[in-house]
Amino acid sequence: MNVNRLEKVLYQLHIDSLEIESSALISQDGLTLVSQLKKGVNEDHIGAMSAAILSVGNRMIENLAHSSPNSIMIQSNAGYVIVTAVTDELLLTVMARPDSKLGMVFHDIKTAANSAREIIHDIGL
Repeated sequence: MNVNRLEKVLYQLHIDSLEIESSALISQDGLTLVSQLKKGVNEDHIGAMSAAILSVGNRMIENLAHSSPNSIMIQSNAGYVIVTAVTDELLLTVMARPDSKLGMVFHDIKTAANSAREIIHDIGL
């Protein structure tokens, strides 16, 4: 996998959105491929928890609406965690400040997800 191209996606995401404090591209099974996390954040834990959150969300939405979620958002006093399915095998997790303008954050997530999806498509995964 072309990790440098994926790292550039996260770098651009942080340039585009100053509200995003951390981000990671994670495999469906919870392995962090690339990340830009705040100091002291364990990328292995973020990867595993992101995959678990999306898995539980998928089961819930499938049972309730016979669909699958595009993103799952968790809100706390410390900010937002947003887990987005980029492809069936790739997740994008971002942590955003509590005062974030969510419309802009979701726009920037969508842009980054599209870029990552193109890279995955280009390398044939």
